[in-house]
Amino acid sequence: MAAYIIRRIIWAAIILVLLTVIVFFAMRLLPGDPLMIYVAQSQISSIGPEALEKMRHDYGLDRPIITQYFDWAGKVLRGDLGKSIFYSDSVGKLIITRLPRTAQIGITAFVIATILGTLTGLMAGLRRGKLADQLITPLAYIGITIPVFWLGIILVYVFGVTLHWLPIGGYVSPFDNFWLNARQLVMPVACESVLGLASMSRQMRSSVLEVARQDYIRTAWSKGLGERVIVLRHMLKNSLIPIITLMGFAIGAIFGGSVLVETVFNIPGMGRLMVNSIFNQDYVVVQACTLIFGGIVLLVNLAVDISYGWLDPRIRYS
Repeated sequence: MAAYIIRRIIWAAIILVLLTVIVFFAMRLLPGDPLMIYVAQSQISSIGPEALEKMRHDYGLDRPIITQYFDWAGKVLRGDLGKSIFYSDSVGKLIITRLPRTAQIGITAFVIATILGTLTGLMAGLRRGKLADQLITPLAYIGITIPVFWLGIILVYVFGVTLHWLPIGGYVSPFDNFWLNARQLVMPVACESVLGLASMSRQMRSSVLEVARQDYIRTAWSKGLGERVIVLRHMLKNSLIPIITLMGFAIGAIFGGSVLVETVFNIPGMGRLMVNSIFNQDYVVVQACTLIFGGIVLLVNLAVDISYGWLDPRIRYS
């Protein structure tokens, strides 16, 4: 087990480095100059070419691209994520301010998607062909195919503009106003959780139907065990292995979906920070956000792989 974890950590580090290389060079292939975007057109003549060259030197944009990458990577290893061109502030400070907002929405959506997806899929599998299955299965298909941004706009129009039940955007810390924070999170959490919920529900239903045909389940029924005992002791644990895999993908989908959700609902989180930074070609911010999102996804997938051995003792790591 220890050797397997070490190998996975090494591969995760390699993947993370490759991810930063791709994002680093892809951002610099975009047309335009971040300093020209940062400095208003009316100010270019007043600043002068000498001041622009000094700014370019201060941000390291006058160096070769390879040198820029290794300078940035060296600072990251020392805990320095750099300074934003557009915001004129430390990238670390920007992320510390916005990451808790994205994490609150993402973790809440992940928990809801996992719990409801597992329960609805279990119910549909146990009641195959009955009313519960006939309701859950079509809704799961709709949830998988529905675009997140479109769902967000519909929720804003119905519950925010028409019914005035929920605020249409913004973010207030739960420590400042818990009730307003809870109301503001309803629609963003619903948008971020719908895909994971629907996917887990469909997969859980298929897993339950497959496990229900196994010999040990038929033996349990023949012994006269109750449905609750069979489901909790024999069926549930073996049905969860595909769900654990989907949980790893759900984390990536939720953090990726934060870009759209935070833009639709005007939430100043990591997703909206990335969108603004991409439009303003703020290289350092995009690189740092990608590094953090990639690290989170890789750590979650490592935890998912390790959990397989606990769910199924037949799995061995070599």
